[in-house]
Amino acid sequence: MVVAFLVFTGSALGLHLMVILIATLCCLWGPGKALRGDDGSHMHEVIGILEGVQQMAMRYSVLGLFCCFISTIMVSWLFFDRLGACLTTGLLVLFLFMLVRQSLVIRRAFITTQPFTTGYIRGDPVRSVQSD
Repeated sequence: MVVAFLVFTGSALGLHLMVILIATLCCLWGPGKALRGDDGSHMHEVIGILEGVQQMAMRYSVLGLFCCFISTIMVSWLFFDRLGACLTTGLLVLFLFMLVRQSLVIRRAFITTQPFTTGYIRGDPVRSVQSD
């Protein structure tokens, strides 16, 4: 039980640190890569990279949150008596279901049934000015 607690706690910490690292590196390197180049291809490449990394960061975040809940349940079984551990586990499972339900409600409110559109820029937003 102690080993499983340590594994889930370490996994939660590591996954959340990965999310912070991904967000930081995207904020640091994304704009510089997008602004380099003469045409919009660099911007399109960065948008494609950021869209893929966003999905990966969301997966890490949800998995880290799940590991945090499991770790908290395990610590209650390690430190409390059977009744206290059962009550704590019941409350945490209830809060986990409420969290999942609320996230699905928010997801349905923001994500439509239409297929996702990409963030690619259409047209030529910056027109070259010819000097005479």
